[in-house]
Amino acid sequence: MPTRRHSEYLQETLLHLEQARRKESEHRQESDAILNGVSALVGASTHDEVLTILRDTFRSLVGCDDCWVLQPHGDKLVAENGLAFPVHKGFNRVLDGGILNAFDVSRIPEWQDVSAEGICSAMHLPLRLPLMRGMLILTSSKPAAFSHKDTVLAQRIIPLTEQAVAKIEQIEQTHAAQMEEQWQLMRLIMDHAPVGIFMLNKDRKVMFVNNAFCTKVGITEEHFIEVDHYSEVLPDELAQQCMLSDRACFDKDMTTSSRESFTDHEGQRHTFHTTKVPVHDPDGNVYALVGISADITEQLVREREQEQMQQQLQHTQKLESLGVLAGGIAHDFNNILTAIMGHASLGITKCKTDTLAVQQHLTKVVAASEKAADLCKQMLAYSGHGQFIVKPLDVSLFVESIINILEVSLNKGVVLNLSLMDNLPMVEADESQIQQVLMNLITNANEAIENRSGVIAIRTGVMEAGEDYLAHCLRAEDTPPGHFVFIEVSDTGCGMDEKTIDKIFDPFFTTKFTGRGLGMSAVLGIIRGHNGALKLYSEPNRGTTFRVLLPVKDFTYSKEDDADESALRDCGIQRVMIVDDEESVREITSMMLGDAGIEQILTASDGKEAMQLYKHRGNEIDLIILDLTMPHMDGEETFRQLRLINPDVKVILISGYSEQSVQDRFAGKGLRGFLQKPFTSEKLAKVINDSFSLDQDDSEPD
Repeated sequence: MPTRRHSEYLQETLLHLEQARRKESEHRQESDAILNGVSALVGASTHDEVLTILRDTFRSLVGCDDCWVLQPHGDKLVAENGLAFPVHKGFNRVLDGGILNAFDVSRIPEWQDVSAEGICSAMHLPLRLPLMRGMLILTSSKPAAFSHKDTVLAQRIIPLTEQAVAKIEQIEQTHAAQMEEQWQLMRLIMDHAPVGIFMLNKDRKVMFVNNAFCTKVGITEEHFIEVDHYSEVLPDELAQQCMLSDRACFDKDMTTSSRESFTDHEGQRHTFHTTKVPVHDPDGNVYALVGISADITEQLVREREQEQMQQQLQHTQKLESLGVLAGGIAHDFNNILTAIMGHASLGITKCKTDTLAVQQHLTKVVAASEKAADLCKQMLAYSGHGQFIVKPLDVSLFVESIINILEVSLNKGVVLNLSLMDNLPMVEADESQIQQVLMNLITNANEAIENRSGVIAIRTGVMEAGEDYLAHCLRAEDTPPGHFVFIEVSDTGCGMDEKTIDKIFDPFFTTKFTGRGLGMSAVLGIIRGHNGALKLYSEPNRGTTFRVLLPVKDFTYSKEDDADESALRDCGIQRVMIVDDEESVREITSMMLGDAGIEQILTASDGKEAMQLYKHRGNEIDLIILDLTMPHMDGEETFRQLRLINPDVKVILISGYSEQSVQDRFAGKGLRGFLQKPFTSEKLAKVINDSFSLDQDDSEPD
């Protein structure tokens, strides 16, 4: 089941996506600013207008206060405002192609004799002018005003500056030369823009199209220009979409925005966000339009991924909170069952010489308690602590062994069909949990068929699942791609719509009048506890199929002796301390130990009380039976404190949670044993015997 770390990982991934979106937005803003500068430059007709456009562009992009264009005059560089700079070592490096970012201009030799009132920092950039080398200076009243990002961005705009200077020179010569330079400047910038840019006349003939647009649609500029109407060369789907937005721009004299999609020659689907702006003649009539088209395909993919991650995060958080609730209920319930089972098991032992009827009653108490313990195991499975008794399992043989149990729950008229593969690879699984999964799936299938005739099919097999397949499954966080044994349960019932599918794994959700408890949420918890996956397919009125995937692993299994020991060995135990916040657990455990021959028993209701007892009488205590979950000081902290006093302290941990869910926290820390609640006197004796057998093994010679 996903952990809190998984939730934090999903939140971090969403943050990265948001940062990427913001960065893309910044790039679009930069491109828009450059394009605005280019557009304004097209209409400039005087020296002052060109310089104003340059200043506004640089101010918008870099945040400078002013910009100066310096050209050689004799042995100095002179700006348009009359300031003259000597050329020393620093400026020579700039003229040779370097960049000088001065955090404090007072430290630059070339600025020593120049009136720089109100100027603290400046960026110096080289300009390659048609007949000479020049320099661009960006100034600011703030110290260290320009970052590395500003430097890189300013370099991108150098072609704009160089062409602007060239244009100034041509304006001073002839108006015709000025228009030509404007066109070249616009073409240079637009061909290097990260978006597609084009211009159409009223007849929809292409007047200009940049390289970016040609590359995206896979059509050359020459091919665009030579046709009478662009629809002749664009794919039909794209051409129809473009003509609709063209008509709105021309007929309504308004800026339009639209999304246009098409499939390129390689079969890739692209979506463009296109803005079209009408162009007016001196009389105010629309005679052309300029379009800017950005490929937003990757952006849409990221947005969809972000939405899916948000949904997954919400689902994970919901399951996590409910898992904590289920785990807490199971823990408290197990404390109660410990007392019930303990008393009952002791009663059976003590009444062996009494009437058979008393033994039968007590046996039923134990059986009922074990059923309640099984219910706790289901809740623990849902809460993420569900891997208990893991053994190698042949799934096909297992299904055959429980087929009679499965058939009992079927309505009249429902047929169970089996298609079980022979010689399946073994999987690591808990038989009781897999049986619970099958029972829930069969029960749901039977209810989906309702009172009609129908078929439920169970199929087993082996498959290889890659990351693409698993991405569409519900699975554990760390389930890797690989080979899986699958159990598939299909029915011919009523099926489910998307709304029901979204809720089916919520605890206590049901489409029936009365609830059915944890249901499919427990199934999902069990599968995730086995590091597996679950695939669901359903349509209304067309049935439902669940496919459970269990990973195939190498597994060596030595069958353990399951027989419980009924008495303590003579291992030198004289005094035991029981630490548990539940009085009933302390009481029944004390009785079990007393019945096994331990006469000196100390009890503590929490970790703090246990520490006080151990500090005064620790040298007399041979064994501590310690509960994991307690107020004030829990079992883990109590164990750590005990080890600080005596590194060789002998501790057996008891808990309502499973051993697998806590063993990692105590691995390598010297814990003598673990006992899951509820337990019988026989199980308690076995764990104690096993824990003290470690000392005997260590004492044997090699």
